[in-house]
Amino acid sequence: MTRNSWKTALKEALEREDPDQKLIGHSIFARVNNESSPSLEIVPASSEPAKPNELRLLLTHYRPEIPKGDHVVVIGMNPSNARAFSGRVQTESGWVPATDQTALIVGGWLRSAKLKNTQRLTMMNLVPIIDKDSDAVQQRINDWTGPNLEQIFKETLETILESSRTSSQNVRIICAWGSPAKHAWVEQGQKWFTDFINCPRNHHVTDGILVRRLKFKKIPDTEPAEPAPYPPHPIGSWGLNDGNDLIPFP
Repeated sequence: MTRNSWKTALKEALEREDPDQKLIGHSIFARVNNESSPSLEIVPASSEPAKPNELRLLLTHYRPEIPKGDHVVVIGMNPSNARAFSGRVQTESGWVPATDQTALIVGGWLRSAKLKNTQRLTMMNLVPIIDKDSDAVQQRINDWTGPNLEQIFKETLETILESSRTSSQNVRIICAWGSPAKHAWVEQGQKWFTDFINCPRNHHVTDGILVRRLKFKKIPDTEPAEPAPYPPHPIGSWGLNDGNDLIPFP
């Protein structure tokens, strides 16, 4: 699959309603072809554990009950193999969750008055490498032999924003990747994002978008609440229904 054709597949995913009515949201997974000219091949979500050469490019949900509204894009660290914001799928071993804790939390943000005008919710990540253990991602990155991860991130984000422009949606980006001090690749990925947002060549898709982050992370009840010095990860932060707020990034 060529660069343009896999971007086309992403755009198509961002222009349709959820195909499975039992699930809230749907994902786009890609399989890396490690050939002389590495490429990405869009594949359906697998019920098997994540494979070393499989990536999740995005998770998205369209709300048909909102006739016109915003496209909220949440950028996290790295994905699990979640295929939806909520719901279950049937496998050979029975019904299993199609989601994970982070996706459930992000999907729950739609109940907040702050996001009530959201027509589409999309989640992507600094790196698309599927691993539930973010501490193990650095080794996966060190061993990576596929396409350039920075290029995948920027082209995925560009495709999401271009799709929003095409559908005349206002865009709000919520940065939610947690502390860059814990993982060197998160700090690097944060730079990819800021480079993309600040690059004059990208103004055709970045002009007018609002870039936000959660204000507070969770703290013990005995400590005063102060804004986190980094964009808090959904896990370990107060939900938008519990007194948290969205503030400008950074």
